[in-house]
This record gives sequence, structure tokens and C-alpha cells, in this order.
Amino acid sequence: MKPRRPGYTLAELLVVIVLTSTVMGAMTVTLYSLTQADRTMRDDLDQQIQLQRLTEILRTDIHQSKDVVLGTPPERLVVSAGDGSAVSYTIHGDWIDRQVERDGVAVVGDQYQIPPCAARWQVDKERVAPLVVLSLDKTATPTGGPVAETIRIMAARLPAPARASQNHSRGAFMSRSTRHQMQRRHRGSMMAAMLLCLLAIMMFSAALTRSIVLHHRQLQQTNPQQQSLWLADCGLQRALYKLSQDAAYRGETWEVPAGTLGGPDAGLVKIRIEPAGGRDDQLTVFVQSEYPRDSVYRVIHLRERTLDSNPGELP
Repeated sequence: MKPRRPGYTLAELLVVIVLTSTVMGAMTVTLYSLTQADRTMRDDLDQQIQLQRLTEILRTDIHQSKDVVLGTPPERLVVSAGDGSAVSYTIHGDWIDRQVERDGVAVVGDQYQIPPCAARWQVDKERVAPLVVLSLDKTATPTGGPVAETIRIMAARLPAPARASQNHSRGAFMSRSTRHQMQRRHRGSMMAAMLLCLLAIMMFSAALTRSIVLHHRQLQQTNPQQQSLWLADCGLQRALYKLSQDAAYRGETWEVPAGTLGGPDAGLVKIRIEPAGGRDDQLTVFVQSEYPRDSVYRVIHLRERTLDSNPGELP
């Protein structure tokens, strides 16, 4: 009579199946959620990069412009350059088209993606330096509702496992002690394989979680850095404008409230004007921006510019 080969009980198999199914189900849901979160953060980061590019090219065009007017329809902004060319910015839903025309012929065309929002242009010509503002009002829900966040882009025209198998057939006259040893080895191998599989899943999950956390931190750092850079540029423009109005102006501490920036944090800009190298005919403007103002992790940007002290020669 052939001896009966040792095996697992039905209760043991059911416990292993239930535990494995539970772990695999939880891991599947977690991986899907992490993948969706990673995709969302990647999209947000791409939008931040697009906004940064749009801000840089818009400010360059405004700084070098001769005149700025709102076109028809009002979603269109026309910037007239000093060389006779015209640059138009037109809002089309989630895109802003930039087109450069010379003698009525389009020579350059670009597109910049913006977040789903209500975008509008504003031009304030009552200032000595006309100010252009692009407001992006993001609603709380995609279908509309109250404004949840407002992004303002401002620019001023300056004057000038491998599986393992095992054979358990050892013959008909195997001793009882030998059969028990083989049974323990077989169970040990199965437990080791299961632990290795769980370890591999945990390592993969840890790597994916680390990647998503890094992307999230990068996205969190992008907004303060960009806002601090914008505050430094605005502080330099503010100093040049006030110095052109008052030759005795020597700086200030400009506190920018959170409502003006359209976010939860306020900003701080420190402006200091000193003679350049001890010379009386030149001045150096030092600008330091801090955002968020009261945070330990605030981002600081510095700007410095040397110019003639004669108010009539200021740019």
C-alpha cells in the first residue's frame, strides 16, 4: 500500500487564501490611489511650469512695450512694441495664444496652458507705469460656484519572483520521521516564498510612495519660490517708480497682505537704497522678498540694481 503524502488541512488553505486576498486587494487599492495622486500632481506641476513661462514672456513684452491696450473682444490684449511689431494675447478657454505680427503678418505663434478658470485682462493706465494684470479665478467646483482661489500675474511697463518547485516522491518505503522532515521543509519554503512576495510588494509600495512624496514636496516648493520671485520683481519696480517721483526716497518695508496675493499667506518686501560704492552720482537699489512671511520655511529672493542718482535719468 502506498503511504499517504502529507499535505495541508482545508482550514490552513482557507486562512492563507483569505489573508492573501485581503493583502492583495488592499495593495491594489493603495497602488491605484497613489497612481492617481501622482498623475494629478504631475498635471499640477506642468500647469505651474506653463504659468511660469507665460509670466516670463508676458513681463518681457510689457517691459519692452510702447503701448498696451485691451482689444476686441476683451479677452484679447494687444502690446505694441517699439520696433513697430504687435504682440497679442488671446484667452481661449484653458489656453492663451500669443501671436507676434509685423506689418499685419503673423511671424510667431505660441500657446500656453492655464488651469480651468475664469481668466480676464485688466489694464491700469492711471499710473506713471501702466500695470497689466491677468486674473485667473479658480472656482470650487468644475461646474462653477464661489471663487476658491485667484491667481494674479502682474507686469508693469517701466518708463523706458521566481517560483521554486520540489519533488516529494521519495518512494513507497519512506520512514515516518523522514516524511515529517519533508513536510516541515515544504511548509518553510512556502512561508519563505510568501514573505518574499510580501516584501517585494512593500518595497515597491515604499518606492512609489517616496516618488510621490518627492513630487508633492517639489510642487509645494514651486509656488513659494515663484511668488517670492514675483514679489522681488514688483519690489524693484516699486522702488524705481518711487525714486523717479521722489529723489529723497531711500527705501521702505512693504507688507503685502494675503488678499492681494490671492493666497493664504502674506509677503514681505524690504527695499533699501544706498550710494553705490560711496559715489554721490550713483545709487544702488537692494530688494529682499520673503514669502510666506511668517513661515520658518519662507523663500527669500534678492534683487540689486545700480543707476544714476539724477531722477531725470532713471529708467
